[in-house]
Amino acid sequence: MKKLLLALGAVVLVFGMVVCQPSTGDLAVNSTPAGATIWLNDTTTNQTTNHVFTTIEVGTYDVKLVLDGYADYTETVEVKANETVTVDAQLQTGQGSIQVNSTPDGAAITLDGESTGEVTDALIEDVESGEHTVELSLAGFADTSVSVTVPVDETVTLDVILDTSDVVPIEVINDEDTPVDLGFRLKAGQRIAVMVELEAINYPFTLTEACYVPTGWEDDPDNWDAECDLVFFTGSAQSGPATEAGRKSVSATQELEANWFDVSDLNITVESGALFFAVENKVDDNPVIAMDGGSPLHHLSWMYSIFGTDTDPSWSPFDNINTGSFYELGDTVDAMLRVKGLAAAAGYVTLTPAKIGPDTYEGWPKVQLPAEMMVKTYHCGSSD
Repeated sequence: MKKLLLALGAVVLVFGMVVCQPSTGDLAVNSTPAGATIWLNDTTTNQTTNHVFTTIEVGTYDVKLVLDGYADYTETVEVKANETVTVDAQLQTGQGSIQVNSTPDGAAITLDGESTGEVTDALIEDVESGEHTVELSLAGFADTSVSVTVPVDETVTLDVILDTSDVVPIEVINDEDTPVDLGFRLKAGQRIAVMVELEAINYPFTLTEACYVPTGWEDDPDNWDAECDLVFFTGSAQSGPATEAGRKSVSATQELEANWFDVSDLNITVESGALFFAVENKVDDNPVIAMDGGSPLHHLSWMYSIFGTDTDPSWSPFDNINTGSFYELGDTVDAMLRVKGLAAAAGYVTLTPAKIGPDTYEGWPKVQLPAEMMVKTYHCGSSD
């Protein structure tokens, strides 16, 4: 009987141990890279990898790992009593997109130091998720760098306002302008012009300012400030001024000084070829456009007038025209006309007339200037 009771007691004891057995286990969650937020059964644990959950209830758990720049990782595991189950996740990067906008638009887009070949506004697709650096570059504006995090399968948008505060205007061509005592008596409607060569600074070129240097005549010294039109043409050295792009009426305020005028409201952008800048008289004889005897020698002033026996006005270049003094038009002197603008590769620039030799337009009719058109100006001294 005692042996039977002991046996029964053993069974009860064993049975009791089974009933009291713990119903918890451990869950270790690791990831490469570490730092991913751990979710269990669609609820955040506020823990990040790598982390061990101890004494959690046995059962099935849906594990999700979330880390910026990486695709979410999911795995279902079963936690057993008195055991440790381990999740070792290798997180994978995904792809997203970046919509890059700028004010003004047209800025070149660089991603992590590599050109994208795109300009704003543009959508950059198939970008690896995670941290990236976007750089924007536009002539006339300070380069701008922006850090961005690209989510997986999402598009992040950048809206950037470009800044001009750090941009310094530059001189593209050395300009040692020197007025000489020679000018032209142009009738109302006649023009004197220069050609600006743009290929050296790359297209497009957007015109912003223009200037001329006025002076007076010996017999009429006080009307240098007569109103005139600044007129702009597109064309080439071979064709001359061809298509009028815009004009603006102005009056100078300083004699024998560069009078600069804002012409950005004309919205002139040159995509190819050359830009011609002309001053057109609105009254006979005035203003006089001072002639430049300094560096550079550019050979490329033009005149719109009636030549020889013609009945209608036309354009013709100055090409080594002897003035009867030691000056030769288109060789030692040319019109003092200048422009400023925004160039694609150089920022804000000041441009002098192009330096191109007379062979550029071989065969053109040479200007035969009537003697009465060439008159000494009042303020520049003597040419003798």
